[in-house]
Amino acid sequence: SSAAFVRLGAVRGGRMVALRPASEKLRARAVRNVAALGDVGAAAARRLLSAAGWDVARALAAALGQRGERRGSRKRLPGSEEIT
Repeated sequence: SSAAFVRLGAVRGGRMVALRPASEKLRARAVRNVAALGDVGAAAARRLLSAAGWDVARALAAALGQRGERRGSRKRLPGSEEIT
């Protein structure tokens, strides 16, 4: 269920990050998720995802690393709970 994915850390800011999209529809969603959560443009999100083998969590970590955000820092996303 959704609650289990949240507890497992598969969700950030209400968006699924523990997935590897297999279809073009899911890849488009992955691009939107990385762009929104990583605060990067769609083109940069697509490049990060491609470099990460379309692993959303790895691409997001790379996006956050490019911004200089340390792992474990707190970020508040509009309309979401606080995440780490």
